[in-house]
Amino acid sequence: MIYSLRTAGLITHVVPQSGRTSGETTVTISGTNLGALDIISVMFGTKEAIIKSQTATSVIVLTPAASTGQITVEVQSVSFGSTSLLNAFSYISGIGSVLI
Repeated sequence: MIYSLRTAGLITHVVPQSGRTSGETTVTISGTNLGALDIISVMFGTKEAIIKSQTATSVIVLTPAASTGQITVEVQSVSFGSTSLLNAFSYISGIGSVLI
């Protein structure tokens, strides 16, 4: 048998870093080994984002609605498993600037 070891994924950037509590903010998550076009879920805290597009090094999603506060972003793929970035995104309420 031939075994192949895969390097774990790593999230390096989440842009923008904040969005409104109503959700539907377009967010790009960048990193290494996020998936091989087999990302199965992207979680913003405990809520699943909608995947719009993906490559091995980035995934573009629409955020789910959530309460205010900082949350962990997690990318799950068949090829590389799960990788997360703590406090990677902040939900803000009201109308205002979004951090980029």
